[in-house]
Amino acid sequence: MANQNERKREKMFLIHSLIGVGIMVFFRFLPLNLPEVTSVGMEVLGIFIGTLYLWTFVDPLWGSLMSIAMVGLSNYMPMAGLLKEAFGAPVVAQVFFLLIMAGGLVYYKITLYIGRFFLTRKFTNGKPWLLTFVICLGCYFLGGFISPFTAIFLFWPVLYDVFEEVGYKKGDALPRVMLTLVVVAALIGFPMAPFAQNGLALLTNFTNITANLPGGPVVVNNAAYMAVAIILGLIMIVANILFAKFVIRPDVTKLKNYDVDMLNKNPLPPMEPRQKVIGISFVILILGMLLPSLFPTLPGMAFLSSNSLGLALLMVAILGAIRIKGKSVLEIPQVMATNFNWGAYFII
Repeated sequence: MANQNERKREKMFLIHSLIGVGIMVFFRFLPLNLPEVTSVGMEVLGIFIGTLYLWTFVDPLWGSLMSIAMVGLSNYMPMAGLLKEAFGAPVVAQVFFLLIMAGGLVYYKITLYIGRFFLTRKFTNGKPWLLTFVICLGCYFLGGFISPFTAIFLFWPVLYDVFEEVGYKKGDALPRVMLTLVVVAALIGFPMAPFAQNGLALLTNFTNITANLPGGPVVVNNAAYMAVAIILGLIMIVANILFAKFVIRPDVTKLKNYDVDMLNKNPLPPMEPRQKVIGISFVILILGMLLPSLFPTLPGMAFLSSNSLGLALLMVAILGAIRIKGKSVLEIPQVMATNFNWGAYFII
C-alpha cells in the first residue's frame, strides 16, 4: 500500500511538472489577442502562470528555479542580466540573512520555548476557545517572523499529545478543526512582518510598481504596515475561531479538562547561553528594523534606516564571530544545511 501511494505521488509529481513547464513553453503560442501585450509579454505571462501552477501543485523551490531558468531563456533578458537582477537585488540579500537568523531559532530549539509559552498560559485552563485563540496567536507570530512551516511543525506534535491526554481519538472533529486553525493562522501571519519573507517582497514590489507614478515611488511605513497587518490578522483569526465555534461546533467538552500543568510535567530545560544570545539578537534585529519607522526624528534613526538592509548581515556576522565553548554562537553551515527555508528564499 505504501509503495502504491509513493508511486502515485511520483506519477502526479511528474504530470504536474510537465503541465507547469508546458504552460511556460507553449502559452505564448495560444491564439490570444491581449491588448497592448507584446510577444515578449506573452512569453513572460506564460512563464508567470506556469510558475503559479508549479508553486501550487509541485514545489515552491523547484518551481522558482524553473521560473528563473525559463525567463533567462526567453527573449525578455539574457541569462547573465537576469541572474544579476534575481540574486543581486538588495531585498533578496536581506531575506537570505534573515532566513539564517530564523533558521538559527529553529536549529537551536528556541522556537520550542516560544511555543511552550503560548501553550502554558494558566488563564486558558477550562476555556477551550480561548486556548485555541492563544495557540493561533503563537502560530501567527511564528509564521510572520520565522516561517509558517515552523509554526505548524512546532504546534501540531504538542497538540497531538494534548488531544491524547484529554481523551480525543483519531477522527474526532475538534482535533481536525484545531489543526486546521493552526495552519490558517500561520499562513495569515506569513506577510505580517514588513522586513521578512513575504511582507518584504510585497512591499518591495509595491515600491517598484509605483516608481513610475506621478510623484515617484510610494514607500510604505514599516511600523504602520505591521500595525495594520496585526490588526487585520487578529480580526481574521477571531473570525475563523468564531466560525469554528458557532458553525462547525465541534465537541470541546474534553478539552475543558486540559490544564497547562500537563505540559509542565515535562518542563523544558533552562535556556543555554547560546540560545539566550540568539534569541536576544533576533529581538534586537526586529527592533532595529522597526525603530526608524516608529521614531524617525530620533538621533541615529536616519543612519539606521538607510542601512536597514544590512542589519541582518551584520547580526549574522557578529553571531558567527562570537564563540561559546569553542564554537560560534550561530553555526552558519549547520543552520543552512538543516533549517534554511530555501523555498521561501527562491520564491522571493
